Amino acid sequence: MTWSRLLASNKLPHVKLHGLRYTAGMLLRESGADLKTIQERLRHTKLDTTANIYTHKSEAISRAAADQLKELNPKSIKFAPAGENRQPFVENRQKKKPLWAKGFKDFS
Repeated sequence: MTWSRLLASNKLPHVKLHGLRYTAGMLLRESGADLKTIQERLRHTKLDTTANIYTHKSEAISRAAADQLKELNPKSIKFAPAGENRQPFVENRQKKKPLWAKGFKDFS
């Protein structure tokens, strides 16, 4: 059975098979998966391919980043001493639920 016939027999809208790959990449990204994991799942040899083609800025990702900044307590950030090149460490950071677990349904 061809892809088009499979869609038609199940009364699904026509979607190119490659479109499913793109959708999978975006769904993984919006659920909080890191680019390296998405690269491995899509079997890309270069991370640039994953980052530049299969993921793009989305409202859901922007919203999640803004929410994380809003919840950040500046008093919990410990900065490295001057002269050292380190990232700040945040204590007691709660693990966020992925967007799909929060009932996010806007994938159009």
